[in-house]
Amino acid sequence: MKRVALIVAVSILGIAATARADGRSCNDAHVEGQTLRNEGKLVRARDRFLGCASEACPSALRSDCNQWIAEIEASLPSIVVVARDRLGRDLSAVRVIIDGSEASKRVDGTALAIDPGPHALRFELEGAPPVEQRIVAHVGERDRQVAVAFDFPPGEKVLVSRPVPAWSVASLAVGVVGIGVGIAFLIKAQNDLDALDALGCKPLCNRDDAAAVDRGRAVGGIALGAGVVLIATGIVLYATRPTVTSPVRALATGRVSF
Repeated sequence: MKRVALIVAVSILGIAATARADGRSCNDAHVEGQTLRNEGKLVRARDRFLGCASEACPSALRSDCNQWIAEIEASLPSIVVVARDRLGRDLSAVRVIIDGSEASKRVDGTALAIDPGPHALRFELEGAPPVEQRIVAHVGERDRQVAVAFDFPPGEKVLVSRPVPAWSVASLAVGVVGIGVGIAFLIKAQNDLDALDALGCKPLCNRDDAAAVDRGRAVGGIALGAGVVLIATGIVLYATRPTVTSPVRALATGRVSF
């Protein structure tokens, strides 16, 4: 019986000690959170208030901490980092460092909470020089977009080319065919006209034969004109084709914009 009583007593003392420890922990979170909040360190203050908002804490402390958490959430600024390379492609493997501490290992589109006031931002992408920028976050400014552009570092190899547009090739090819067809029709029409002249039937030649000569001339002229236009179009498309820059590595010194 003495042994059982001793075990019960030890258990009661352990529970009491745990309760006292929990009480001290709640009180410490309550006090430290207020200090951090008054110093403008809202992110850390919110985290400390979460410690005294749990069900294990006294109701009075819990009520205060829940109210302060709500107030901080309403005024806490946040940023959303958007990182792209020079070609406009989204980058995710970008490490975000705020005021010397890692805020995120990668850019995933989620908002990062920060304290109001000035901040030093640093963005790191493997193989590229880091990008640094200073901003001032304002109370209640939510989801502020920070756009980071990674450009090519000096001396980086870039492949520059002017690919021939498919429309240019097609236009030239069809234009050549059109000119060939037009010339063929014009030659045939001239041959038919020469044949009529050899018969000496003017002006009483067969109407169908005369009409065939006229149609040949018309079709030949249209085909020839269309061919010339298409060739000119193809030449213009070829001459004005854009220059395409293809990076060997799409990495870069960066720019930050808001």
